[in-house]
Amino acid sequence: KRSLSRHVQIVSEQQDDGALREHMDADHDGKISPQEMRAHLESINIHLDILRQRLELEWAMSRLMVKLPNFALCMMCFVLGLYTLSPAAGISIVNHQLASHFELSSDQLQNIRTFDDIYDFLQRFRDKNEELMPLSPQYWCETRY
Repeated sequence: KRSLSRHVQIVSEQQDDGALREHMDADHDGKISPQEMRAHLESINIHLDILRQRLELEWAMSRLMVKLPNFALCMMCFVLGLYTLSPAAGISIVNHQLASHFELSSDQLQNIRTFDDIYDFLQRFRDKNEELMPLSPQYWCETRY
């Protein structure tokens, strides 16, 4: 009853809705109780479409609360599985190592301003990439190639 009484819209022919609320609030506590509503039933109009939407929403929320623990359990299992298959700490270390190897710090990238700087950066990037590739000509033992 309390939830319903708080959300019932009070409509009056008067323009001042605050005056109607003050008139209905007999104990002047700022809240209109169900008893106060019953006493002034002739001056209250209830929007049934809004009441119906509110009741449907409350019904949907009550069904959601039954499903919520199952969802939370499934989500925790998913996150745990994701962390097991792809540990963030290990991937972070690899990303930092690659960034330092390829010289991708923000300070170094901010110094690239001209086309010549871009070409120099790409040349250094290519050389650094060859250092990481096991089949690059840099590691061939045969001197003929």
